[in-house]
Amino acid sequence: MLPSAQQIDGRLAQILRRGSLTAGPSASVARIMVVLTRACELRCSYCLVNVTSTDQQAEHSGSADPAWQQGLAPEGDMAASTLKQAIDRLMTSQLPRLGIQWFGGEPLRCWDTLLQGVHWALDHPLRGGRDIRMLLTTNGILLDSARLVALEGLPITVQLSLDGDAHGSRFRHGPSDPPSTSFDRILAAVDELNDTDLAWFMNATIPPSAAQEVMNRYLWARGAGVPALQLNYATGMGWSESNRAAYFDGFQRMLRHHAANPEGFSLMNWGSGADPVPLCGDLIVDVDGTVFQAGAVFHEKRFSSLKEPYRRGRIDDGAPFDEYRLTLEELWRVTREALSPAEWAVFRENVKLGAALDLIVELEAIRRAKNGGDRHRHGRASP
Repeated sequence: MLPSAQQIDGRLAQILRRGSLTAGPSASVARIMVVLTRACELRCSYCLVNVTSTDQQAEHSGSADPAWQQGLAPEGDMAASTLKQAIDRLMTSQLPRLGIQWFGGEPLRCWDTLLQGVHWALDHPLRGGRDIRMLLTTNGILLDSARLVALEGLPITVQLSLDGDAHGSRFRHGPSDPPSTSFDRILAAVDELNDTDLAWFMNATIPPSAAQEVMNRYLWARGAGVPALQLNYATGMGWSESNRAAYFDGFQRMLRHHAANPEGFSLMNWGSGADPVPLCGDLIVDVDGTVFQAGAVFHEKRFSSLKEPYRRGRIDDGAPFDEYRLTLEELWRVTREALSPAEWAVFRENVKLGAALDLIVELEAIRRAKNGGDRHRHGRASP
């Protein structure tokens, strides 16, 4: 029941027309990603974000920074005033739901600023009682019991970046640490998170060279006491036909295993309808206050020419939040115009890979329903 090339093309066209949760006519969530810092303890080989030194950084002034025009990352951590402007701008949205993703670098390096931002958003006079969900993306190295206690009771889900066992996590290590050292530090966060009431999930990324490891990552997560898993494919890289086939096969086997054994574990990949990963509809606010479509930062080391067409302004320019965002069809068009033919070929195939996975989820849901009922809610994924 793997989709054909024609079905994948059809699904991609359908995705572009419908928009997404955060962009286009069907948007229902006003959501921003906030880069609190570009500093990170890790140098994951598949990460295409320009990260900076882990040394203590000064606060960025929040003024326009030409670093992005030179293909560089702005130095310094986001100023509290810049973060407040970002939250103020988010609150101008007319959409019924709100979302904030705390991102980096490693956002826990800016702990005090992060907590200020959380409470600014929750108590904002323009919130108007709207539901707000927050996602904290962290490598886990700086998680400790005091911080976890402070997060409990807040509308925050922790997204722990972890790729499985030591072998699976071989792509994640510090600038000078061997992979095993970073893995041990991150693994300790699993037990600490399980001792809290916080909602959290493991976010695993598989590059093409590990395409055959889908089931290994999934089974490891279940055996390690992880409550939920989101499995991703690495973007900005070429996926050969054999790598795609291996990933699709493992992805389908993972879905079928979980359909037969759902108890005690949530597989977030069942939520279909999310944007194909490279074509993200979310807005991202960099440490200097520049607003981009998220892919400009996620892919800056691979597709640097996307920075200009994906730049949507500055957080202090007074524009209503809902006017910043491009639709997925607009993103598709400006991306094709900005990339070289070789780059476009990689980007296009990456997006089609996401469309194929979206279709596999739907086909498996149909198969499961025919075989005795759907034990999972089928709908769009959300943070």
